[in-house]
Amino acid sequence: MQNQYQQKEYICRLALPIDFLERLPFFHENLKKINQLQSTQNN
Repeated sequence: MQNQYQQKEYICRLALPIDFLERLPFFHENLKKINQLQSTQNN
């Protein structure tokens, strides 16, 4: 039952590509920050 709900939620999110595209740059910025933090920790 839980799995079925997750599939529906996933399909609903696929139906909102604009929302996803709006979040993508923000996610990309976070990814760069994380990479910078990791590289400074390694050095």
